[in-house]
Amino acid sequence: MERVELYLKRLRKGENNIEYWLSLEKELDNFFENEATEEEDKILREELRKDWGLMEHLFMICSGYRWEKAQALIKRYHEEGRSAGLEEDIRKFWNEEAVGSEKDEMRKNLPTDLLV
Repeated sequence: MERVELYLKRLRKGENNIEYWLSLEKELDNFFENEATEEEDKILREELRKDWGLMEHLFMICSGYRWEKAQALIKRYHEEGRSAGLEEDIRKFWNEEAVGSEKDEMRKNLPTDLLV
């Protein structure tokens, strides 16, 4: 149960560093998918149901960051055109960070050959 308490404590922390939240999001995803025992999974999910704002806060911070980053890359592409550095930045974001709505927005606004 130590891991459950650690994650709850980290979710309640008032951190202002985006890397902290992105890292926590990945760790929690991995924990739920690969590491949690059945009991840990049940307890953590129950605690998160009681205080649903914890995960909502995490989701809003991380998705807002990704959305802004996607918009900045799209803007750079339309202002600067193609360049090796920008193409690398777009591909890295697409493959490592973008999910859902960010990918939809990038599909609408960027050439598909950049999104591989």
